[in-house]
Amino acid sequence: MGSKTNEIINGANERKTSCLSHDLILEIDSQGIIIRKITPLGKTFFPFDRIVPGVNIKKVLPGGAALFDYHFQKLKQTNQVQHFKLTLNILENTRIFEARLNPNIGNKIILSILDISEKNPSDSLVEDLFIEKENLNVTLRSIADGIITTDINGMIVFMNKAAEEITGWKFEEAKGKKLSAVYRTSNNDESSIGMGFDFWEHAFLYTKDGRKKVITENGASIRDQNGNTTGVVVTFRDITEKWRMEQEIERTQRLEFIGNLAGGIAHDFNNILSVILANIQLVKMLHDKGKDLTKYINGMEDAVNRASSLTKQLLTFAKGGAPIKQNILLGDLLIETVELGLKGTNLTCLFSIQDNLWPVEIDPGQINQVFNNLTNNAVRTVSGPGTLEVSARNITITDQDILPLSKGKYIQITIKDNGPGNTKEQLARIFDPYYLLGQEEGNGLGLAVSYSIIKRHNGFIDVKSAPGAGTTFIIYLPAADEKRIKPKSLLIPDQKGKKILFMDDDAHITKLISEMLIEMDYRVETAKDGSEALELFKKAQQQNDPFDVIIMDLTVPGGMGGGEAIVFLRRLDPDVKAIVSSGYCNDPVMADCKKYGFDGMVSKPYTIEELCQEINRVLSFS
Repeated sequence: MGSKTNEIINGANERKTSCLSHDLILEIDSQGIIIRKITPLGKTFFPFDRIVPGVNIKKVLPGGAALFDYHFQKLKQTNQVQHFKLTLNILENTRIFEARLNPNIGNKIILSILDISEKNPSDSLVEDLFIEKENLNVTLRSIADGIITTDINGMIVFMNKAAEEITGWKFEEAKGKKLSAVYRTSNNDESSIGMGFDFWEHAFLYTKDGRKKVITENGASIRDQNGNTTGVVVTFRDITEKWRMEQEIERTQRLEFIGNLAGGIAHDFNNILSVILANIQLVKMLHDKGKDLTKYINGMEDAVNRASSLTKQLLTFAKGGAPIKQNILLGDLLIETVELGLKGTNLTCLFSIQDNLWPVEIDPGQINQVFNNLTNNAVRTVSGPGTLEVSARNITITDQDILPLSKGKYIQITIKDNGPGNTKEQLARIFDPYYLLGQEEGNGLGLAVSYSIIKRHNGFIDVKSAPGAGTTFIIYLPAADEKRIKPKSLLIPDQKGKKILFMDDDAHITKLISEMLIEMDYRVETAKDGSEALELFKKAQQQNDPFDVIIMDLTVPGGMGGGEAIVFLRRLDPDVKAIVSSGYCNDPVMADCKKYGFDGMVSKPYTIEELCQEINRVLSFS
């Protein structure tokens, strides 16, 4: 130890008879390790072996009995001597010290420490507390977030500069006023002021001059050392400009979405109409020549079926509807749909379906559409021979899973191809309609429709892909009660010869469908709306020749539709057999026809075979 070090330590020893008679002298190397310690008589503080100024430390006391921590707060520097306040916590026993860090001597420093825990605060400590308070006030006034604090009665006691700018109130004006008079938002009421409130994503704040701003906010109670509430602090941030930008971006994206959707649908429908028109013209040209027209008529029928499929996919985006669900086991539906979609392609499929797969409550037609769309996507993207891996298994979602799903049992379906994959930009918009370039006709809505269907089933569909790594779609569908599985359909007997009342406001549909039903050996009468159907129904009852089944269009513009007429029909005959028909397959009545008084339903457009099958089913089993 050098002469300068000795001089400092000797000086400290000389002060033992003065006010600093309880100094602790520490000699520390450049790494903070204590080389030498001179402890005043009877003092056992500082059971540590290292000093790290400005850093909180926790160490185990000798024997591993407890933890302690300490920290330095720099106060000032005079003549190259740094002055600190040191707080030491040992077993919840707090001690406060004044400390002086003397200049470095070679690779060593000398720290002298005085215990002042039992003494009144010195002038320097009082000054330090004042400085700390001022520093806090400066910090609160300078930050960008608005801050308002109140007392226990909800009266404002502090308001920073940002709060003044956001609310339009000066602190001098607001001080002593009720918080509710100055801080007026769409989320708070009088009862919540002064009590604290939860975080909201955003709220509307009304300024002093009546303007409306968008803010994020947070409120919390202020408590004293005994846990008693003494007031409330409100923190808020003006996000008006950010909110406006987000609204504009969302509006732009929505318009782009609608533009892509409308353009793609118009393209597909024009192609379909072109096919129908060409076949009609050929039929006209060849009819007089006595040639076989079957091929061209079949072409028109195929085109109509494509148009029907397109409108059904489009209606999955409409509001108000719900899937027509039933409990089924998913494995067979998955295998049958994928195998059918791969027929005539160069893709082979590897299935991995878990045994004892839990049942699901789904609309089989819609989920079939999802599987078909994903299969078609693989066929479209994989050029040449390829492989499609399809799996289904039971999983349980917990709080630990990062998925937008509730906890519970689910079926996880994975469909993975070995195609070229997608870039990050494509992946981000893969579920947008008509987004991906090179879509074959009819495929532009496939992925968007699949996303909508799965969402309506309270499930989730995810996608993983990278260039050269193929694409994997992962579907999660909620599991259902196994006891509610619907039994397989029984053989439906033919009900030809029955008397039918057919109601539709479109005269062309009424004429054509009634003629086809007559050709199928049913007796048919027609009505243009619900009122006329009721009159015909009552007349048939009076003549003791009642109708066996009523088929009614759901909606009649300007007249009584089937939804209204069924109420009166049930009053006339509680056992009446009724089928609802509509092109609005997203209507709630179509999703759950029995709830609204009907025994069956058919979605327009339908084939005569589909209509007859529903007539026979209603008459046989309802």
